Amino acid sequence: MGLRILLLANDIETLQRATTPLSDPSGQLPDAVQAVPDLRQGLKLLANSTFDVVLLCLPVLDSSAFNWIDSVSALSSQATLILLTDDDTDRLVDLPVRGVQDYWALAQLDGPRHWRRIQFAVNRKQAELALLEAKESAEAATRAKSAFLANMSHEIRTPLNGIIGMYDLLLSTRLDIEQMDYAQTGKQSCAGLMAIINDILDYSKIEAGKMELETLDFDIRATLAEVIALPAMQAEKKGLAFDCRIDPEIPSLLRGDPGRLRQIITNLAGNAVKFTQQGRVTVKALLESEPDNRVKIRFDIMDTGIGICEEDQAQLFESFRQVDASMTRKYGGTGLGLAISKNLAELLGGEIGVKSVPDEGSTFWFNVRFKRQPESPIDARTSIKELRGRRILLVDRNPGTIKTLTGFLEAWGCRFDTVSDAETALSALKAAIEKERPFDLALIVTQLPAIDGAALGQRIMADQTFGQPPMILLTSQGMRGEAARMKAIGYSAYLTMPVRRSQLLECLAMVLGAGEVKPASRLHPLITRHLISDARKKRSRILLVEDNSVNSKLAMHLLDKFGFQADAVRNGKEALDSLAKNTYDLVLMDVQMPEMDGFETTRAIREGRCGEADRTLPVVAMTAHAMQGDRERCLDAGMDDYVSKPISPEQLFDTVNRHLAKRYNGSEAN
Repeated sequence: MGLRILLLANDIETLQRATTPLSDPSGQLPDAVQAVPDLRQGLKLLANSTFDVVLLCLPVLDSSAFNWIDSVSALSSQATLILLTDDDTDRLVDLPVRGVQDYWALAQLDGPRHWRRIQFAVNRKQAELALLEAKESAEAATRAKSAFLANMSHEIRTPLNGIIGMYDLLLSTRLDIEQMDYAQTGKQSCAGLMAIINDILDYSKIEAGKMELETLDFDIRATLAEVIALPAMQAEKKGLAFDCRIDPEIPSLLRGDPGRLRQIITNLAGNAVKFTQQGRVTVKALLESEPDNRVKIRFDIMDTGIGICEEDQAQLFESFRQVDASMTRKYGGTGLGLAISKNLAELLGGEIGVKSVPDEGSTFWFNVRFKRQPESPIDARTSIKELRGRRILLVDRNPGTIKTLTGFLEAWGCRFDTVSDAETALSALKAAIEKERPFDLALIVTQLPAIDGAALGQRIMADQTFGQPPMILLTSQGMRGEAARMKAIGYSAYLTMPVRRSQLLECLAMVLGAGEVKPASRLHPLITRHLISDARKKRSRILLVEDNSVNSKLAMHLLDKFGFQADAVRNGKEALDSLAKNTYDLVLMDVQMPEMDGFETTRAIREGRCGEADRTLPVVAMTAHAMQGDRERCLDAGMDDYVSKPISPEQLFDTVNRHLAKRYNGSEAN
């Protein structure tokens, strides 16, 4: 047989019972078999020698026998372990989990037949070991792949964070039309590259079975208004009509993963716009069912584009598949978007499909399940009920922004009219006064044709005919000195876009005096997104720990722009030195750094190495790592939050502001 076999027994008599039927006619065991009548001696032999098969003779399976089985199994994990016994109790079912490959009755041993069974058992053991080795090899390859992707994600996102951040800073300065176009084009190119990177990372997570969902409270109408803003803008540039219809029966306040819902809709709506040259794109949300405390919602994304033939529809949701895969293909993309959307829809408890006719258009549909949630605490704090029925005039010409803002207003129960230019706005204000139904507020976007937001505000305030309603200006670029100019014109508030839902809600409450918030007057300071937290910022000091000079420069510029005091150091050791000498209110901590990384530095802070006062210091990870588990690693190390690069200015401000609010008064910033 070519196998090394060890025959073990607890005494000579038992050993003879086993060797007699296994011996040849002359009474000899094969040369490859070594017989030992002492279990302790057998264990020593196993510890120093290698055998292919171990035949363990234990007539009675008592607790002592099972201890011997465990000891032999531990020393012969690569060998085939076969038990020879007289026992036929129910305890035999426990043998496989103890590493026993087979068990035979001592009284029924038959040499020729059992030597064949030994070979069979060895073959089976070797197959199991090969399978285990293949499994371990595959898992090692997956771990190596995940580590590679995590490292590549960090290496790519780190410079992208600097590039996108510098574009944001550049776009906030005074630029002429040509310079603005160059800067916006550069930022859009970076956004395209980041979308590809995110697709690859998401596909890798799905492939490895590591894609997990978050559970958050969200407003589905506000979420849809935000997510369709970009495809609506893209549709406008192509001359396409874009429409979004939401079933009024769908409850607004839900609980689930809005980020993954956004991802599916962004992909499907973006494709619809990309593959449509004329006509329209429509996004519909319908309530399919509402069992107990859950809702099932169906989304239809319809277009009048090129359509897809039946043959291509069958493979459309496969990875790396595209309808046009030729070298001269007109449309770009990785071929991962639909495959990712399919997996995300299934994770959200639904399914996805398509109906299409070539040259007529396509309808991609999917459904998802969410839980209902009670009224959000933000709504309660800002007395949203008192905003219901307020008449608001929205002056904007951008369909995407209009969808977003009207989605907010509709969710809060406001009544609103929308106009696209200054002259129509003035006519609407005058007509409302004449009908004795004046507007409570004018929400004006500064980029308007012919007459911009500033000039419109001047005309409204200069003529009593228009009723002089409170005015809020929304601008895409906060230019230095512009807020003071808007205040002088008569604006009550000045916000930069994209405006957060909670930010606009609180601003409306302050301007209109909803709830306990006193109404803003033109004698009071202009309301901006920073007004509420200004006092907090002036007394706050932040330590930035970042080894990349470009990202450090960007973060310091942003913190200065937000009004925070900040110091920067290059690694964990410098951070600990600075914390020991100075008092800070928050630390922004990069993760991957030389000498001492962010995890070790945070643990040192929590252990009090910089002083007892710093043990509870808020630490926010600011990292380019974006794989599953990275957030958990940060939190496990003692960090309070996680911000993934590329970091948006809005995201950074919100995170810092929220944790400073908790540190000062134990409350969350809205």
